[in-house]
Amino acid sequence: MINTGLSPVWTVKNMETAGPVVAGRPQGDWASGILSAARELEEALADPDRLNEVASQLAAVADAAGAGMITGASSLGNQLAGIVAGRAARPLTLWAQNGAHGTVLVVEGVLASGAQLVRTASRVRAAGAARVVGAAVVAEPRGLAMCRLEIGDEVHALSELAAAL
Repeated sequence: MINTGLSPVWTVKNMETAGPVVAGRPQGDWASGILSAARELEEALADPDRLNEVASQLAAVADAAGAGMITGASSLGNQLAGIVAGRAARPLTLWAQNGAHGTVLVVEGVLASGAQLVRTASRVRAAGAARVVGAAVVAEPRGLAMCRLEIGDEVHALSELAAAL
């Protein structure tokens, strides 16, 4: 399930079949678009060439940021972080809930609300990181904007979902 900041009882099935906003929960086309993007990304990353391309792009973000550590904001983010750690031009240590230092890159596969990225960035800062940079493979524009407000302008998206979502 994509973490959109909704309660755990709000299931993917509910999100796919729901109508307009109910009790402040994003539903309908927005949720369907996010779910479609997540499925498409999973399928795309099953292709080794596409996975290598995405990992190389994320490694370039890490290198440009001068990151010395990397972590994921989700299970897909953690998987990508592990791949990127092996590709970056400079050594990257995988952050695992322990002490952090220097610049840490936090990776997300599909950034919907941005809550996972913001929460992970907060944890990394609390662990001692001097600077946190975020990166998402695919980002919903409003979620990306929220992350930039919370984390700072150094939140990168390799691609953005259509603004109509």
